[in-house]
Amino acid sequence: MKGKRIILWMLICIMLLLVWPAADASAAEPELRGLSIGYGDDDIVGDGLEGTYYNNADLAADLFTQAGFDRVEKRMAPTADELLLALEGVFGNSSESDRHYIYISVPCDTLNGRDSVLVLPDGTGYGTDVLLAEDFYRALMDLPGRFTVILDCNYAGGFLPTPLAVPGENSISIVDGNETAAESPEEKITVLYSTASDEVMAVAEDADGSRGAFSAHLAQAYLCGMLPKGNVTVKELYGYLQRESMGAAAGYWGNGAMA
Repeated sequence: MKGKRIILWMLICIMLLLVWPAADASAAEPELRGLSIGYGDDDIVGDGLEGTYYNNADLAADLFTQAGFDRVEKRMAPTADELLLALEGVFGNSSESDRHYIYISVPCDTLNGRDSVLVLPDGTGYGTDVLLAEDFYRALMDLPGRFTVILDCNYAGGFLPTPLAVPGENSISIVDGNETAAESPEEKITVLYSTASDEVMAVAEDADGSRGAFSAHLAQAYLCGMLPKGNVTVKELYGYLQRESMGAAAGYWGNGAMA
């Protein structure tokens, strides 16, 4: 009988050991993931603004890596569909507690001096395609985790979330007199951008080629311990960039929290 009790206790202990890791996994640290999106390829480095976009994306990916992100991906000159698929591929299997950073430096054009679109290749090698802010931010709202989007391109201040960008289940709706509200974009997404909706990006030249002045100062902010420590808000980072770069950062959108 004593032997049976020992075997029973051994089985209970084994079951507890099997269950314990699953319970502990829920307390895991949030992951940091970064996606850097640029324009061009190795053949155009140093060639006008295309070279600047390329160097910017390289710089951002290096910063994410140096900061110890759990996953870092880079996409150069994606089509609009490829960019949206990249969002799903990099962030789709994450958890709601994870923190995501998306850096974008690609051609951007203004529609009316207020709203902007990303101008991307169409996949044929000859034409261009555009990505609307509405489609981009709707894709983020459908993914798990919280996002900090960093834009260094022309007219970046026109590529921001709007109420129209997050319709349906992500907005406030009234059905049969009952009001229901899902998570708002301000709680999930923060955007830091280098230019106003009617401005072009400033470019800085150094021994390594041309970079956006905003991105160069962003790298300096990292060296000063401001990115991405989690205790620094985008509002504070924006203030630092304004002081150090004499206005290289145009503004931020959202509640000011760093993802």
